[in-house]
Amino acid sequence: MTLKESSDEFEIFRTLNDQKLSGAEARLARYILSVPEQDIAGMTGKQLAEQCDTSRSTVVRALKRWGIGGLGDLKRGLLHGAQRTPGSSLVESHLDPTIRPEDSPSTVANKVMASVATRSMRFAQLLATSPDLELLVDRLYRCSVVALFGVGSSSVVAMDLNHRLLRIGKETRYAEDAHTQLAIASTMKSEELGLFFSYSGRTSTTVRAAQITGERGAFTVAITAAQQSPLAEACELTIATPQGVGLFGSDAVMTRILQILFNEVLFHCLILRDNSLLRQLEEVDRVLAREKL
Repeated sequence: MTLKESSDEFEIFRTLNDQKLSGAEARLARYILSVPEQDIAGMTGKQLAEQCDTSRSTVVRALKRWGIGGLGDLKRGLLHGAQRTPGSSLVESHLDPTIRPEDSPSTVANKVMASVATRSMRFAQLLATSPDLELLVDRLYRCSVVALFGVGSSSVVAMDLNHRLLRIGKETRYAEDAHTQLAIASTMKSEELGLFFSYSGRTSTTVRAAQITGERGAFTVAITAAQQSPLAEACELTIATPQGVGLFGSDAVMTRILQILFNEVLFHCLILRDNSLLRQLEEVDRVLAREKL
């Protein structure tokens, strides 16, 4: 199916996020997921290839392998999606999102913030084209207990959602210690739900906790940047954050920003579903307000 034949104008984002890519294809996919639609629309095939450090023929082959007829189909699909998504055109254009040694501090700030904004919209578009978000919200609402798992820097994301759920009266289980997380997994019940946060999807403790939780019959959800990973394989549902380009070192920090934003999405979806959760939140906030000077 080509992009023109697809009824889903954001199918390109899901295709790029779901496939196992390497080399030049991975650079091309990450670039498309990181740059505003209007930038791609203004490029020639040669310019797109240069930005991704590859050849024009490689770009053409990759697009065809992904089910996209050509660069024209890619541009039309991206622009169609942008027109259907409020706020997506507000991201400032940057043909080159890569941070370079000659960039001034203000340019670095602009590129980092633009990357966050662009990839946030990509994530929203991915969520809009899948039933996964609605399924997860329903499962979160109905389950008796939510257990949260994540080690290292991912524990910050798990702790953030734990605090949000506690404020609306949802019973949770969370521990920063990795061994305690495995103990929690081993006591899970079928009516409970486990959320597993990991950038790579390969952290051994998190993967093992997901496997144990699944064996106990609880519903398991992976929140990761790696759709193709041991963690995704161990879980019944995977929410994959779009990867990107342009920052020195790993992409882990940007992914955790997106995951924390996703926590906010879940938090608000639950409150909208049940007014009693909102009333519980208001009561907790009143108590916490008394602790402020």
